[in-house]
Amino acid sequence: MSEGWTYKTEDHIYAVDKLPEEAQALVELIINNDQEVRALRRRLAILEAASIKLNESVRNHLDDSAIIEEDSGGE
Repeated sequence: MSEGWTYKTEDHIYAVDKLPEEAQALVELIINNDQEVRALRRRLAILEAASIKLNESVRNHLDDSAIIEEDSGGE
């Protein structure tokens, strides 16, 4: 599965398929982890955009009759 994959450090580029099986498995875990992070970032962006739109929708329905006067705090 790791054929053609490379792993880069500051000093060298390594052919993953020539590394021990444990290292190959670790590289695959890194790749899977990075993919999951990207997917979660996309999901977070969608959720943040949805939150903005939902708040805008609520603001379109606000009515002065629902305003609560805040207590002045010190009587």
